[in-house]
Amino acid sequence: MIKRAIAHCGRDIVLSLSPGPARVEQKDFLLDNANMWRMTDDFWDRWDLLYGMFERCKAWEGIGCKDHWPDCDMLPIGHLCVCEDADTKEEHKLSDDPVRAGKGHYSHFTEDEQKVMMTLWCIFRSPLMIGAEMRDNDEFTLSLLTNKKLLNMHKHGRKAKEIYRKDDMVIWKSQTRDGKMYVAVFNIGEEENSAKIKFKDLGIDKENEFPAIDVWEGSRYTMKDKKEVVLKPHSTRCFEIEVGETD
Repeated sequence: MIKRAIAHCGRDIVLSLSPGPARVEQKDFLLDNANMWRMTDDFWDRWDLLYGMFERCKAWEGIGCKDHWPDCDMLPIGHLCVCEDADTKEEHKLSDDPVRAGKGHYSHFTEDEQKVMMTLWCIFRSPLMIGAEMRDNDEFTLSLLTNKKLLNMHKHGRKAKEIYRKDDMVIWKSQTRDGKMYVAVFNIGEEENSAKIKFKDLGIDKENEFPAIDVWEGSRYTMKDKKEVVLKPHSTRCFEIEVGETD
């Protein structure tokens, strides 16, 4: 009914549903009737929720398409849970509900955890929305929202896929039509760990070497087969690799 009303209203409207969490078996209905849909309950700045999002993204892998996207929910970065209504601060100050937390707080995620979140959201191509007081953004929060290579991955990446998971080491890839491939390596465990980027998993020639840039650091590399990436707990590395045309 809502979809039909939008179709006849005479202007463009994005229909975002919050079934929270949507079930993968509902995908055909959601693709037919919505532009985006929450695949999770309310997402807050808690590590257990971010850890669980990797399984959710894997479950919804390959289902998003132009104008229709599974939604990881809003980004809990910056100044959160701000209550500006003086009349409600007193009644809410003792509440356990983070939404009613008065003056609020800055994200409980560490900077590394926020990079993990932004990298996963962008390579998976979740809609990007920030639910914070943006006038209070600090320099780090602003850097999360303005990283051009990260946003290019989000805008132009396609065929996003988890290509590796062993315990809490995870690798995702996506590619663009102009010959770039993005590879994100995550350590979502509690100990330092490592994983290798294998060209056979990326679908590229293992005999070649490719120029690459670290999306977060800006460092340049020559990417070779079986590059080992060592990561501390709750951290990520993401590479933009110039591989040329791929299938």
